[in-house]
Amino acid sequence: MNPDINTFPIPDASQADSGIREHRTVPTPAPGVGIPPGPAAAHIAKMPTTTESEVEFEKKWVAKAKTIVMQTKYDPYLQSTELSKAGREYRNELRLRG
Repeated sequence: MNPDINTFPIPDASQADSGIREHRTVPTPAPGVGIPPGPAAAHIAKMPTTTESEVEFEKKWVAKAKTIVMQTKYDPYLQSTELSKAGREYRNELRLRG
């Protein structure tokens, strides 16, 4: 059997009551064939690659935010204040990096 052609059961109206289904072959296009690149494809192509140092940078700040949340979970005001401070520090450090 050709791997590019799949067989799907398609009900035939004349045999609807008998429970018999007719099988017809339906060609399956190769992946990516016939699909024009759209705005999403262009956006993905322009995305910068992530270096290991960037990944470590992000992990450090995620860990810091999680620590703040755990340490201040019973004081929403303090949590908000501390997360805001950390956010400012993060943005400042990010600006200095790039």
